[in-house]
Amino acid sequence: MADLNWFDELKAKAAANNEKQKKAMFESINHHDEEQQKQNEKLSKLLNKNAEASRIRKENEKRESIEYERQKAMGKVEHEFSVLGLKTEKEMKQEASLKAMLRELNKNTQK
Repeated sequence: MADLNWFDELKAKAAANNEKQKKAMFESINHHDEEQQKQNEKLSKLLNKNAEASRIRKENEKRESIEYERQKAMGKVEHEFSVLGLKTEKEMKQEASLKAMLRELNKNTQK
């Protein structure tokens, strides 16, 4: 009978040890899953930031392209104005400003 108790105790210890190993294994798996989830979240944030940066870069390139085309068109218009002997609005404003300065200078020198 004592031999049976010893054997039953051994089986109970083995079963308890087996349960401890199972529990440790599940905890290890859960810890690994949590770490993997954290890494996935970090990666997701980085990918979102990268996508946003790419979108902004494309918008800026598009805006720069539009500005370049506008400047090019303005250059053509200014060229056509000069060929036709016409003045652009900017040139007329500059001329008016210069004339006003000359009038002011003449007033000051006549005094």
